[in-house]
Amino acid sequence: MWICKNCKEEVEDNFDVCWNCGSERSGETSTEPTKEVYQNNKEEIQKIIQNKGLRYPALRLISGIFRIVAWLAGIAALIIIYKLISSNSDITFVLGTLVIGAILTISLLAISEIIIVLVDIEENTRTPNNKT
Repeated sequence: MWICKNCKEEVEDNFDVCWNCGSERSGETSTEPTKEVYQNNKEEIQKIIQNKGLRYPALRLISGIFRIVAWLAGIAALIIIYKLISSNSDITFVLGTLVIGAILTISLLAISEIIIVLVDIEENTRTPNNKT
């Protein structure tokens, strides 16, 4: 580990540039990374790109299943509403089916999104970010 002379952040030895402020080990700041910086960090960048989206495949699958079930529930609710309307059912049954179908669909979509957000939060806590 080395300490950045510009922002005093700890940086791993395999990096020649501070991930927080972009300064080189010597303390010089550069607005544009040099070719050497790209070459030295090329393997690390490739690992990050390759691993993006590959973590927690089971959670991503479960999220996708929730999304599919949500859309199926919404479609089923619309079909039931159509059948109720065509059979001249009471309006309270139609409205009740509409409300329950909407709540179920939105709830399942929300669960799906919560799973994805939690996976994204976990991934973002493992990657360095700028502290501005």
